[in-house]
Amino acid sequence: MTQKTTFPAGTYYIGDLCYCLPSEKWMALRDNELNGLIYYSSTAYGDGSYTGSDGNEYFVDSGTIGICPVCEIKKTFTRGTVLKDGNGYHIHTFDKDFIVDTDVCNGIFKFGDITIDTYHDEEDEDREY
Repeated sequence: MTQKTTFPAGTYYIGDLCYCLPSEKWMALRDNELNGLIYYSSTAYGDGSYTGSDGNEYFVDSGTIGICPVCEIKKTFTRGTVLKDGNGYHIHTFDKDFIVDTDVCNGIFKFGDITIDTYHDEEDEDREY
């Protein structure tokens, strides 16, 4: 099953949304009660870290990867890490509208020109499927 949505140009957080959303927004999102430009879906193998086509490593603790505008996120992550680009927490600016395309069955996330494959990660090459 694939899902495609067009997002407007802007600055977005990409990664595990449990790190950056205030708890009430995270719970509303998990309960499917939150609308707008916030999207997330399950990774193929749950928690861990996944390398994106941009060379960045994306950390996952909730078994999901998502995207949301930076105006929606809190300034300090759950574990006290101050919001900054890098270290598994990534902020991306898209100069024009872009497609968010997820292939849930294959664990592939596409955010504009950034692809995060959670099924065939390089670190998992020896995994038996």
